[in-house]
Amino acid sequence: MAAAQELTVQSPIFDFGVIMTDSNGNPPTALVHTFKLENKSEALLEITDIRTSCTCSKASIISRNIKKGTTAELTVEIDAAGLSGQISSDILLEVQKKSYLKLSVKGTLVKPARSFPSKLYEELFEGESKGFEFDVYTLETSVDSKNEINARVAYPGVILSHEFSKRLERKSFDDQKVISFMVHRFKATVIAKETTTGETEVLLFRPDGLLFFKIPLKIIIFPETSLNNTNLYVGPLKSGESRRQKLKIRSRNSINIVKLDVNNFAQKFEIQSSHSDFTEIEFKVTNSGIKGLQQQIGKVFIENMSKPLTFQIHILGI
Repeated sequence: MAAAQELTVQSPIFDFGVIMTDSNGNPPTALVHTFKLENKSEALLEITDIRTSCTCSKASIISRNIKKGTTAELTVEIDAAGLSGQISSDILLEVQKKSYLKLSVKGTLVKPARSFPSKLYEELFEGESKGFEFDVYTLETSVDSKNEINARVAYPGVILSHEFSKRLERKSFDDQKVISFMVHRFKATVIAKETTTGETEVLLFRPDGLLFFKIPLKIIIFPETSLNNTNLYVGPLKSGESRRQKLKIRSRNSINIVKLDVNNFAQKFEIQSSHSDFTEIEFKVTNSGIKGLQQQIGKVFIENMSKPLTFQIHILGI
């Protein structure tokens, strides 16, 4: 072990500390550190091999031959893309093919914010207006001293307002044991328009205009009255065999089902449950001599609706 002891480094462990990621979870700059190696022996020392414990890291040195009494710089770079939380890598230097010097780098990748819930999802009927709230937790160092953030949604029918910001005590956040953070309460209103249906993002900006966090937002707009499922698959059924099926009808208002028919033949049905925004009915599907796969058209006639709700029944007869 004499050779490794004569090749020294002032600090064999380097800590990058807490590294704030961008809105995509990537560090703002490459994670690079340079170790200064010193040959304190009376002879030339050769670094015969360099290994790293993580595929995310690489180590390089201009010359592996270090003359006596001189120094050399070993540069370690970590590609942190896709990583999160605690990260570390050991670098093992083989000296003169018989001894080793171990170096280490470490750090913690922390997203500048967290949202609760982490994904926003709202369902509502066409013409309806619905409000919801969500909280955003930010590290104190991720925004300015006033801890202000702004939220925007470039999407029709969504209105956002920042309700308040409040400093919380130092608590566990991300993969750190103790970190100070702020909580920001936002209120949102969705006005259901035909163009609103789809997926977007709530974008969070610092006061200097820098985008630093995104929250997925999915909005589904249903017609005032619609079927939950427009395709029913039944089978395999033997000739004369029956099987019960269920249909759920979403509606903004209470409804009165007048008739259910399949291929223009009236069917008996039962209302299984009725709630403020949906009604579930059950009916029986019978194989009347079908062989193979056959498609039938079902219709639900609702009082005060000019057109019935239609669905398809796919029967596999055997």
